[in-house]
Amino acid sequence: MYTREGLGAGVASGFTQERWTISQTLEFPVAPYYRRNRIDAEVAAFETRLERERRAVKAEVKTYYTQLAYGVEILNLRNEQRAIANALTRAVSTLVEVGDASELDLMRADILLAEAENDVSEAKRALQQAQQTLYNTLGIYPDNRQYDLQLPDTLMYMNIELTRKEVLVRLDDHPEMAAMSHDLQARRLGIREAWGHLWPN
Repeated sequence: MYTREGLGAGVASGFTQERWTISQTLEFPVAPYYRRNRIDAEVAAFETRLERERRAVKAEVKTYYTQLAYGVEILNLRNEQRAIANALTRAVSTLVEVGDASELDLMRADILLAEAENDVSEAKRALQQAQQTLYNTLGIYPDNRQYDLQLPDTLMYMNIELTRKEVLVRLDDHPEMAAMSHDLQARRLGIREAWGHLWPN
């Protein structure tokens, strides 16, 4: 801070008096230390939240990929179902021509074939929706897509057993828990920093 006071040179009394003052306020020594530690804790909290978001995006992509692989399997099963219904309709039609089956049996076979066609259409729609959801999650838009997605995986169930003790032991490694711990540390350091401002400068 800079101040200047006194009589100027244009005063008629014949003498001048001036006083110049330069002062600077300094914080109490612990306040910057706590501020720096608080900021470091806040940065660590944001970094762990970023890691949590990365894991969430990975999990979301894996979920949609699994749904897409499931849709491919369902479509294959529905196509097999349609082929069986088509073969059944042809067989019943041959039996009707020979006289071993009635027209009612042929109508039932036609109904089964129509249901199988509907199931195939529904499976195609669900597959397209799952594919579009995965593409949107990956940030691939239909206009920019230059390749088809290949699904080499088959769906296999793996039983993963976790005990309560294992979950509780790894709970501190969870990014959300780590972020909350860093937030709590930042708040405590913020309180210490505020107390440091109460001391005279």
